[in-house]
Amino acid sequence: MRKRVLFALIFLFAGFLCVVVFNKAAKTTKPVDDSKDTKEDITLPVVNSLTLANGDNDSERFIYEGEQFSSKQSMEEAKKQDSIDLHGADAKLTFSVTDANGRRVPDATVAAFFSIFEKTTKKTGNTDGSGLFVTEGKTANRLNYSVKKDGYYDTQATHVFSQRNGFDVVKGKWIPWNPTVKVILKEKRNPIPMYVQRVTIVLPKKDEAFGYDFEKGDWVPPHGKGGQSDLFFMCSFEERGALLDYKSELVITAAQKGEGMIVNNTDTESQFLSRHEAQENGYEPQVYFVTDRTPSKILQNIELEKTEYLTFRSRILRDDNGNIISSNYGKIYGISYGRVDATSGKVSITLLYYFNPIPNDRNIEYDPNENLFDKMKHRGMKP
Repeated sequence: MRKRVLFALIFLFAGFLCVVVFNKAAKTTKPVDDSKDTKEDITLPVVNSLTLANGDNDSERFIYEGEQFSSKQSMEEAKKQDSIDLHGADAKLTFSVTDANGRRVPDATVAAFFSIFEKTTKKTGNTDGSGLFVTEGKTANRLNYSVKKDGYYDTQATHVFSQRNGFDVVKGKWIPWNPTVKVILKEKRNPIPMYVQRVTIVLPKKDEAFGYDFEKGDWVPPHGKGGQSDLFFMCSFEERGALLDYKSELVITAAQKGEGMIVNNTDTESQFLSRHEAQENGYEPQVYFVTDRTPSKILQNIELEKTEYLTFRSRILRDDNGNIISSNYGKIYGISYGRVDATSGKVSITLLYYFNPIPNDRNIEYDPNENLFDKMKHRGMKP
C-alpha cells in the first residue's frame, strides 16, 4: 500500500516538472508568422492610396478604376480624361466655310452640337460675309457639326479635340483656344437623270467573264437581254473545307481598249460623295479584288473600301482613224462578292451603279428624283 502511494507522488511530481519546463520554453521562443517570408523582410512602397508593389520586380503600379498604369503621370492623364468626358471643358471655334473652288460662302447655316456625357446643347448661326461663324460652349473631346445652304450639298463632320491634334485642357479650357474649322460646301451644279440601281447579279458561271449592260440592267446575250457590255465581271470562290477558310476573287475588266475604271476616294463629310465629273483620262483596263483567309489569318485582302468608289468609261466609238469620238461615263459604289450559298456553287456580285446615257457627257452628278429606271422602285438613291 505504501509503495502505491509513493509511486503516485512520484508521478504527480514529474507532471509538475513538465508543465514548468513547457511554460518556460513558450516564453523564450519567438512565434513564427506564416504570412511573412522568413528569408527576407519585404516592405511595400507607399506612394499614395493607389500604389501597389509588383512582387516580381518591385516596380510601382498605379491603380485607378480597376486599371493598372505604369506611372503616376499616365494615371493622372486617365483621371483627367474621365473628368473631361464627364464635365467637359470650355471651347471656342471659328467655322470657315468655302465652296469647292475656295470661294467664301456667306449665309450658310452652321449647327454645332456641344456634348457632355448624356447632355447635348445645339448652337446655330449663319456665316458672315467672309464665310465665318464663331461659337462657343462646353464640350467633351468630340464636337459634331453640320453646315447647310440652299444650292449646296449638306456637310456633316466631327471636330476632335485630342492631344493627337495638338489640344489640351488648361484651367477648364480647350487649348489652343478658338481654332479654325475649315468646311467645304459642294455646289449643286447640274444634277441629271441617270440609270441608278443597287443590284445583286448572279453570274452564269464562276471563273468565267461575262458582260453586263448598265442601261438595260442585265447580262448581254446569251445570258440576258442586255444590248452592249459596259464592263465584264468574273468571280471565283474556293472553299477549303474549314469554316472561314476560303479564297474569293473578283476581276472587273473593260470591254474594249481605252475603256476602264479609276479608284477614287469618297468625300465622306459631304452629302455628295463623288466628284461632279468623271475623269477624262487615266482609266485602268482592269481592277482586281480578293479575300484569301484561313480561320486564324488573313492571307490577302484587296477590296474597294467604304471610303472609295469607281468611275468608269465605256461604250467607246472610234472613227476610221481610231480616234475616240464618243464614250459614256458613270460611277460604282459598294462592291461585294462571293458565293450565293453553301450548296449551289454559284457566285454573285452586289454593287450600286450610276450610268449616264448621254455620250461624251462626263457629268456624274445624279438627281435623286430622276432615276431612269422605275422611279418607285429605285427612288431615294443618294446623288
